[in-house]
Amino acid sequence: MSKVADVEESVVSKPRQTRSRAGRPEGNVTLVDVARLAEVSIASVSRVLNNPDKVTPDIRTRVEAAIRRLGFVPNGAARALRSTKARLVGAIIPTLNYAIYARMVESLQQRLSDQGISLILNSSGYSIETEYREARLLAERGVEVVVLVGDVQRHDTLTLLREQGISCVLTYSNSEDPSVPSIGFNNAEAAGEVGRYLHSLGHRKFLMISGMSRHNDRVRDRKLGFLTQLGALGVPSSDVIVVEEEYSMAAGYAAMQRQLEAGREFTAVFCGTDVLAAGALKACDDAGLNCPEDISLVGFDNLEFGEYLKPSLTTVDVSGVEMGRLTANAVSQLLAGGSERVHVKLETPLIVRHSTGPVIKDKS
Repeated sequence: MSKVADVEESVVSKPRQTRSRAGRPEGNVTLVDVARLAEVSIASVSRVLNNPDKVTPDIRTRVEAAIRRLGFVPNGAARALRSTKARLVGAIIPTLNYAIYARMVESLQQRLSDQGISLILNSSGYSIETEYREARLLAERGVEVVVLVGDVQRHDTLTLLREQGISCVLTYSNSEDPSVPSIGFNNAEAAGEVGRYLHSLGHRKFLMISGMSRHNDRVRDRKLGFLTQLGALGVPSSDVIVVEEEYSMAAGYAAMQRQLEAGREFTAVFCGTDVLAAGALKACDDAGLNCPEDISLVGFDNLEFGEYLKPSLTTVDVSGVEMGRLTANAVSQLLAGGSERVHVKLETPLIVRHSTGPVIKDKS
């Protein structure tokens, strides 16, 4: 072992702090604490933080586990920034590739800016692991509040924010946690309304092109709401095809194309997002099928392009602008030291356009 390594390991072995009953060091957590818990050198911890590709997977796993357990935030200046009320807010959204979250973020940023509050925007790629890492980076930068999407996060994420004295606000779904403000809507109820509407038009065989439900409460609840409502209306599960796809028009196209080529029977399609619906609509057109004469199609989100598709898209309206405005208000209350935890449920009306219609019994 080199002299440098000898020095590092000797530093790690020195007790610096007493430990709480929960097993965490009392006071500020340091690199030394992380290294001691992970049983590696301080240099190894530093490499995991700054150049993780240069560290073996075993060491990286041990160090990351120690960081999570101790709630370690590398930059000690972050606490100083929060103590001086820098009025910094972070937001972690699933994607920057499509417009699904753009309206909410733009409205949030504008209202915060009007109050002299700066917003740092990060994305997670729909990964709760990435969301945790982004939350840690925001903590290092000294944010006072973090805006998150949905109510499914890694436990470590919320623990990290809480232990760093950072408040959070949840958006896009109704959280059952009374300690965390939430501004959103009931995805299950909104999807259930789609099921009722299509059933009222005489449809009895369905296809649902859903997003990926793993670690995504919005997708999970939309699937549950749609299937539960159809079941309550007497539709057997065998008459509802459900497929999960990545969030893209290409995926919506491919999913619809596969089902048509397989000869599956359905007269109505519910897509978990307008983006998937746009792809599905093109697949129908390429197959020589007309909407709504042959197939009725419904999306979700009421993105701007849906009104200009041919035919125009029936969809569920999600008020991103209103959500952003109300989220900014909740953030402002938290920054002002308010103790109230607001919970706002937004309405999600069904916007009926030309992509849906009654079943045509006889097409001859």
